[in-house]
Formats: sequence, structure tokens, C-alpha cells
Amino acid sequence: MKTEQAITITLCCVDCINHDLAIEALKKSKESGVFDRVLFLTDRDFILPGIETIEIASIRSRQDYSKFVLHELHYYIDSDFVLLVQWDGYIINSNAWTSEFLNFDYIGAVWGHHKDEFRVGNGGFSLRSRKLLLATREIPFDEALAEDELIGRKYRPLLEKQYQVRFAPESAAEKFSFETTYPACQPFGFHGLFNMWMTLAPNEVEKFIHSLPPNVTNSIQFFRLGINYRDLRQFRFAETIFKRILDNNPENSEARSQLVAITSLPASKSSISRNETCSCGSGERYKNCCGKIAVTSIPRGATREEDIQWMLAVALKHHQLGHIVHASTIYGLILYEQPQNAVALQYSGVIAYQSGTHEKALKLIEQAIQIQPSIPDFHNNLGLVYQAIGDHQRAIECYRQAIALNANYVEAYNNLGLVLEATGLPAEAVTYYERAIALRPDFAQAHWNCALSLLVMGDFSRGWNEYEWRLKAPELAGEGKRFTSPLWNGEDLHGKTILVHAEQGFGDAIQFIRYVPLLVSLGGRILFECKPALKRLFKEVKGVHEIILRSEPLPQHDFHCPLLSLPSRFGKTGRETPAVVPYLFPDEGLVNDWWKRIPDTGAALKVGLMWAGSPGNKNDLNRSVSLSQLDLLGTVENAVFVNLQKGSGEAQAKQPLANLQFIGLTEDIGDFASTAALIANLDLVICVDTSVAHLAGAIGKPAWVLLPFAADWRWLLEREDSPWYPSLRLFRQRKIGDWEEVVARVRDALCTMVA
Repeated sequence: MKTEQAITITLCCVDCINHDLAIEALKKSKESGVFDRVLFLTDRDFILPGIETIEIASIRSRQDYSKFVLHELHYYIDSDFVLLVQWDGYIINSNAWTSEFLNFDYIGAVWGHHKDEFRVGNGGFSLRSRKLLLATREIPFDEALAEDELIGRKYRPLLEKQYQVRFAPESAAEKFSFETTYPACQPFGFHGLFNMWMTLAPNEVEKFIHSLPPNVTNSIQFFRLGINYRDLRQFRFAETIFKRILDNNPENSEARSQLVAITSLPASKSSISRNETCSCGSGERYKNCCGKIAVTSIPRGATREEDIQWMLAVALKHHQLGHIVHASTIYGLILYEQPQNAVALQYSGVIAYQSGTHEKALKLIEQAIQIQPSIPDFHNNLGLVYQAIGDHQRAIECYRQAIALNANYVEAYNNLGLVLEATGLPAEAVTYYERAIALRPDFAQAHWNCALSLLVMGDFSRGWNEYEWRLKAPELAGEGKRFTSPLWNGEDLHGKTILVHAEQGFGDAIQFIRYVPLLVSLGGRILFECKPALKRLFKEVKGVHEIILRSEPLPQHDFHCPLLSLPSRFGKTGRETPAVVPYLFPDEGLVNDWWKRIPDTGAALKVGLMWAGSPGNKNDLNRSVSLSQLDLLGTVENAVFVNLQKGSGEAQAKQPLANLQFIGLTEDIGDFASTAALIANLDLVICVDTSVAHLAGAIGKPAWVLLPFAADWRWLLEREDSPWYPSLRLFRQRKIGDWEEVVARVRDALCTMVA
């Protein structure tokens, strides 16, 4: 975990009952993260290395704890944020930390048992800003609800409206922590005793079980932990848990029946009714939760090899369903007993790749290949890892080896095409996409990838036709299902209404909105659907009768058409690509407002700077950079820099740098109309591959685009016949390791411009 130097974070636990367990949770989190302060608030005086203890009045109930956190915790926290943990929740994946978390005042795990829009979040492992701590002093206490329910549900509207508290969206919360929902990735932390099976190493389990006090072993969560181990066929751990329950409560009939069931040979594994609440704690019915893991049960008396094969099948099912943490844990249990299990090694490597820990992924998959070198999947997945770290040559070798072992390996042909395209060989890439398509004609991703290579090559007619396959790819397949109207394929629009809807990213919408006015000549009434951030920017686009927000009900219309399908439609009519720049025009009133706010810099060149894109973009690792990597730009004389960064990476601007300083106005930036008006007052924009580059080009301002990992920009941004060409310049990093050279070239270009 890395935090920005200017932002302080306290790690804190409040516990007056489970002292030793709370200290252990603090130690585990402390080892995984970097905090300005580690604080234990309790009713005893402890002397702990690296942990500050403050003695408080004893807290013995859930109600007392909730009241303390709401109304008193702020007295003890003077940092910008506090990571509040409990004894049964701590950091498990420090690599998952992102500065995106610091954009919110409250972030906790998603609640699985709530089905409305207020599902964030569980307070057992939660990040809270000091702003939130001060705001919760004012909200009334309700003994019937826990403090996180009061914050995240009952009083959330009040906190948002009156105190401008920002709650994390579910997408960010899922990356932060999990409790009663399946984690879709390996998140930063977790909460819940019943989830401990996913965090404890096999050699730690029995010691942990015997360390628990009676108040914990009598809990329903401890019983559910036993059920989870039982369902994993880890019968030794399950037996230990049920015996521990009975040691403290001999009358517990449920624990006794479970113990009898798993110790009676050769009885079948006890099962749960499909309509009962799932034992994992999700709050879902079993059939809608763990019941989806449809693996045939085997008798308790099966051989250990049969147990291992059953566990492997369960892990693969979890993996296929996106339950990454569950799958990873089960692979780990298998490897504890069979360290040379090549399948578990390989899929553990795949999970490491999916989690961004590429060195670990390489080690695991290469180890699997050493054990079983003739499995094509192993080589293909190794190629994906090499491609992710930018070692394209080794990736190519891996894909070729996978194809050599299986000449009909469709995915390997597609992956080989992708890496060839990334290395500037689009014609060769098309050859391999075509082989994949020949083997599987409905392989939408291969068609889509082929389209991008064809467009780069200038084969626009075929490229735009192939590009239509994106609508059948899993990423966008649901887009067309929202509409009952037919898809427009060039029909006459006189007397008709057509709904054009933005798709993919903001930059794509800004790029292709220039096609919309071409519809005017066809006589139709044009509606345009987009996200709120684009509404004001697009409201004056020629021919658009009405703009509808994505969340609003759709008006009556005769046809619909995705925005990025317009090039294909007009290509069939022989229309040329719209090449007039600018084609978007900032509001003059907004432009003037920004002019008044920007300090007078005299003759200095005013340069807008943006260094990070959306962390949700699957290619963000290859697009965004840290602000510190651009510090050299600050040595250019007679140039001033204006911060354009919003969202991810915004907090980095608060970190002092040796050379680079900003005019900071981002708090006043609202939507893209606002950003466009600010850019209109600048002389130049320097940014990574984000929507801001498209916006600058659309309003006719020069844009220099930094491409950290030789990303492939679409044809209309690079070609000399592009409408943006005069205002666009690309600075590429051709191979890993020469980023400093790229920044130096940008600096030299700036110096020339200033001179």
C-alpha cells in the first residue's frame, strides 16, 4: 500500500473484548500497509511495538461500539483518513491499494443482503475521511441499527446532501473489501469470521481455532466457518471447529449433528437445502449462491486423490464464475497437500496475472510447464503474462508454442494477433485474426480486434464492417438489448426519429459525435443519449433535437444506432469522414468565467496537464503514469502548468515535487463542458491517453499525448488526413525503460515552443 505523502492515514481498531485478536488484526494490517499512525483504542494499557494504545472506557456491546464510533472516534483521529478494522478483518492484498479510494469519504464492503442502491458498505473494514467522522457527530443514534447501517443507509441521504459526504460506488467498494458478497477480484481487505478460510494458511488454521475465546466460538459465524471447511472437504478443520463449539456449549445440536455426519464413514457429505440461507454468509439462498458451484458430491470415504480432484473441480467452477478469492484459496489448499499439482499451480498463476502480480504469475505458470510441458493452455496463459509486462517477443514465442501443441487453438491465434498489433505489425496481426475467425466464425473478439488492425492500415471499408462485431462481444453484447426499436442500417429517416446512443468511453463519444450532424441531411429527428458529464458539452451539436441521460426513460423513437456504428453506415453511402475542426464549441460564458479565475501569467505558456485515466479501464496500467514521472517538465522556463486531473490520480497534485508546480483549479471543474471551457483558455494540453486528448482536439486546441507503453491509437488520431492531425502530437515509449527519454523529448519540445 502506498499513500500520497500529503495525505495521512491512521490504522485503527476499537476493541475491549477480543484484545489479542484485535492486536493480531492490527499487526497483519500494519505489516501489509504504510500508515502514519497505528492506533489501538481499548480498555487496557498495552505496550506494543509500532502500535499506539490509548485507554478508553470499556465498550461491552454492539450499541456502545456504534455510539463510540459515531460520536467519539473523531477525538482520537487527526489524520485525513482512518482505516477502521475489527479483529475479524484486515488487509490481505496490499497490491490492491489504489489512490482511487482516497476520492471517497466512506468505503466499505458491499452488503450482499441489501438489494437497493445503498449497498456500500460494511464498517468492519472501512476507510473513512475525517470529514465523515466530524459529520457523524451530528447524526442521531439509533440502538436498533449498527453504526455502519446508520451511516451507509439510514442517514446516507442526509450525509450526502448536508455534509457533501462522498460514498464509494460498488465498483470501487468491490476492489476495497468483501464480506457477504463474492469478491470479483483480490481486494485490499476483508471482514467476517466465516471468511477466514480464505485468509488463513492451512498450517495456521488449527492454532487459530484454539485461540478463539468462548464468545467467538459460540457465534453463528464460527459455525459457518466450520460449514465452509466441511464443504471444501477439509474435514479435519471442520471437525476441530465443531468440537470447539461443543467444548463450550455441549447442547449445541447443530454442531453435534454436523460432527456426527462428517465422522461417520462412509456416509455422504451432509448437504444444505437449496432454498435455505447459504452458509457462506451472503444472505442469499443456497441455490443462488454456493449452489451454483454444481460439482457432484462424493462420499466422505473417498480417497484423498478423489478429494483433491473434487476440490480442483470446485476451484475451477469458482474461477469461471469470477469468485477469484475463493478459487485462489482452494488452489492453495490443493498445493498445500500436492505442491506439484500442475493444474493448481497454473491456475494460481492465472489468478496472480488477473490480480496484476505478474512476477508471481510467471513463476507459478513456468513451474507448471516444467511439470507438464505439453498442455497448450499453460503456454497461452504464460504468453498473456509476458504480454502484460511488455515482453512481446516472449509472448509471441509462448503463443506459437501453444499453437504448435494445438493447431486449432483459436484463443492463441487471437492473442498472437494482439501482440503483433501492439508491436506495430497490423498486417501480420490480421493474418492470425483471420485464422481464429476461420476456426470459429462467430468469434466476436477476433472480428473486433481485426477491425482495429484494418483501420490502422487504412482499410476503412472492411475495418468498419468488422467493427460491428463489437456489439456481439461480451463487453458490449448487452447494449442493444436495451432497445425495442430496430437497429438503424441506413434506412430513410424522413418523418422518423432516431436515437443515437453513446457507447464505451467518454473519449469515444467526443471523437464520434462529429458524425451526428450527417444524419440531418437524411431528414430524421435526432435524439442523443449519453452520460450526464457530456450533456452540456453536446447540447449545441448541430441537428440534435434532445439529449437524454443514460439513466432516464427513453422517448418514443423509430430506430436506434450506437454512435460508433455511424462510420460504417455513412461509409456505405460514400460519405467522407467529417474533417472540420473544431466541431465542438465551449460555452463562451464558461470560457470567460475561467479566464477570470486563471491568474495572470503574463507571456508565459499556459499548459494543461493530465497524467491518469480511469482506473476502471482494463488498459489503465499501460495508459496512466504517476505525476512524479513528469516532474522534469517543471524545469521549462516561461511555462506554467494548469492541473486538469480529476478522479484517479487527483490526490497526487497535493504532493510537493522538486520542479513541477500547478495552478490548481480542479475543484471548480464539473463536467466536460467545464473542462472544455478551461482548455479554451490554455495554449497547450499534455496528457496521457484519456478523454481530455479527444476533447482538446475537438475544440481545436493543440494536444500532446504521452503513450507510456506504445499504445495503439485509432487511425483517425494518427493519420495525416485525420481532422485532428494539426493539433495532435504523439510521444511514445517504444520499450520499457525509456520513459525518462520520452519526458525529456516533451520538455525539449516545450522549450522550443516557449522560445
